[in-house]
Amino acid sequence: MCALLAQGQGTFKNLDFEQANIVPFNGEINPSLIDASEALPYWTVYTGNKQDNYVVYDTYAVGSPAVSIHDYKSTLTPLQGSYSVGLQHSKGGNPKTASIGQTGILPKDINSIIFYAVNPDDIKVTFSGQEIPITWLGNYKNADIVGGDISNYAGQSGELPFTHLGAPILEISSIDNIYYSNDAIPESSNYIIILLFHIGYLLKKSLIKR
Repeated sequence: MCALLAQGQGTFKNLDFEQANIVPFNGEINPSLIDASEALPYWTVYTGNKQDNYVVYDTYAVGSPAVSIHDYKSTLTPLQGSYSVGLQHSKGGNPKTASIGQTGILPKDINSIIFYAVNPDDIKVTFSGQEIPITWLGNYKNADIVGGDISNYAGQSGELPFTHLGAPILEISSIDNIYYSNDAIPESSNYIIILLFHIGYLLKKSLIKR
């Protein structure tokens, strides 16, 4: 827990998506499309290999790849705080992924990256093009807590994308509450270590807000 409190967060920002500002995209009347740079500050939105300037708000795409943001008015309940991000691969036609990425410098001396997710098996995490294998760590309310070993890239600069790779059925994955830890990823059966991971993070977050 002390190590968790002492760690830096590098230059990555808005890792819990709480800096969202809901602004209609390009003056659109359709309230389901909002400006990506306002909804997800510091993040870049992609569908396939194309950068998008908008995200979907509080709803789903029907068959198309989409990045979305959801608040308390959505049927997709935020995993923590006021906002969570949805990632949805295309269904039918030429398959396309949906992803968000941010370029920055990882904290020094970190070992792992942790985040909350729904349907995490459909999410691929990479750093500078290298996949970070994800392990299930536990549960938090309606979400899974998952994480991966990122120690080989500590202190390095690169892009950190979260990508929805698709599923046999039309399915959306959601992510939230991304953070780093100095501790190594524990075995899934070690619930005491998992609990310390989570308690340490919540305590650190509380101290930062003060």
